[in-house]
Amino acid sequence: MHQNNLEICRNCALCCSWPGVLPLLFNDEVRIAHELNLSLSEFRNRYITGKNGSVTLISKNDGACIFLVNNCCSVYRARPRACRVFPEKNKITQSLISKCYLARLRAIAGDDHSEKGA
Repeated sequence: MHQNNLEICRNCALCCSWPGVLPLLFNDEVRIAHELNLSLSEFRNRYITGKNGSVTLISKNDGACIFLVNNCCSVYRARPRACRVFPEKNKITQSLISKCYLARLRAIAGDDHSEKGA
């Protein structure tokens, strides 16, 4: 992502602020646990919830991501895959385009947004 786009995203943080479920892959758990200097077990006990067999991050009381601090991701280098590929081209809606600068760029550019460099 171009540096200016990254700064715009950091100032917005909409994608990290709205209530929702953030699914985690096992590799996400391992990467974030390592970033936080926690064992996998400690990380799971502090930050994971599960419903119907899914593994998701807990949220703050307002629905924002638990790792959103001052509009920045406190685990950015280790962020989950779902965050790395946001917004996925096939999930960009008009509503999202109206709110998210990055979604507008991807929709205009037709960006397939592979995970490379994310």
